[in-house]
Amino acid sequence: MERKASESKLFFVVLGIVIGLSLTVPTVLIYLGYKEPKVVCDSTDFQLKGLYGMNIPINGIARADTITRAEIPHIKLRTNGISLLGVNRGHFKTKDGDKIRLSVKNGVYPIIRIVDKEGKQYYINRKDPAETRQIFEKLQSEMQHVGK
Repeated sequence: MERKASESKLFFVVLGIVIGLSLTVPTVLIYLGYKEPKVVCDSTDFQLKGLYGMNIPINGIARADTITRAEIPHIKLRTNGISLLGVNRGHFKTKDGDKIRLSVKNGVYPIIRIVDKEGKQYYINRKDPAETRQIFEKLQSEMQHVGK
């Protein structure tokens, strides 16, 4: 009888752990995916640090500009990333078949578009347009220093 009671107790402990992890892990991933990544831009790299972060060498950037809604490529498929509550982060495929990287809050402009020397495209913005403009100005400054 004691054996059945201990097996029953063990079952409920394991069940509790499984349910706890089933609720905690997705919640943490959603939080990390929704949280704006830290931006680091220096003389060598442009980086987004966080879930679905990216690292683009400054000397590998062919061009960078800011775009409006009309210039955003139409997304066909999210291949590895998160699309939640108006935020798209990660790897996406456009209707034209291009593979792009996004770290974008939908409906907020401008969006920084970076194209590297291999033709890879990156789209980045912040929920605060002024912060996006500051990041773009810093990126342009670093690109000009590398170009000299």
